[in-house]
Amino acid sequence: MIEVKRFSNKEEFYEAALNLIVDLINKTLKKRNTFTLVLAGGRTPVPLYDRLSKCELPWDRMHLFWGDERFLPQNEDGNNFRVAYEVFISKIKIPSENIHRIKTEFSSAEACALNYENELLKFFGTVPEFDLTLLGMGEDGHTASIFPKSPIIKESKRLVVPTPPHGDPKVPRITLTLKAINNSKNIIFLISGENKRKLFERIIKNPEEYSQEYPASLVKGKEKTIWFVN
Repeated sequence: MIEVKRFSNKEEFYEAALNLIVDLINKTLKKRNTFTLVLAGGRTPVPLYDRLSKCELPWDRMHLFWGDERFLPQNEDGNNFRVAYEVFISKIKIPSENIHRIKTEFSSAEACALNYENELLKFFGTVPEFDLTLLGMGEDGHTASIFPKSPIIKESKRLVVPTPPHGDPKVPRITLTLKAINNSKNIIFLISGENKRKLFERIIKNPEEYSQEYPASLVKGKEKTIWFVN
């Protein structure tokens, strides 16, 4: 099921996303012992992470993962884990073993991708079924680090792959594939800014038409896909 939630200001946008996430966490943890959350990179989710860090939640029962990462040292600007750690993870009481970052200290992006795929298989035992995956969308329609016209769009075997240098900074990346992303139970897109909003309106009207041009149009969670648009 696809839902679209439109907001006229950023405060309402972030508060509504926060409330939905917290509600989903609480409902899931009443049924099961753990909750798996995939964090998105980029600037858009940062205010959401800041709000999450102030929530009283059973963080010891939650496991954090990442949708993609730049092939940069962990302590360098542009590293997605670093951003999330500074504004969110460092402020909550979560066991270190519950933080499943994409390690970038290996010799190549390919080695990093293989390591993370093994991490996912070790934890889930099979194709991961995340409880919630947070995603953004670039102005070119990419999501995670799956870019337009990339062969990664059609990847059907691997869960994690490297990408050629792309974006800003222009470095190789490591990303979940659509096989992994679309096996998530719930997916939330956070879309903010006029250019992204206009692109979203094109995609939502006819996602199949833009599947190769805009990879975000191919994302669909097993239970819900919710687009928060500001």
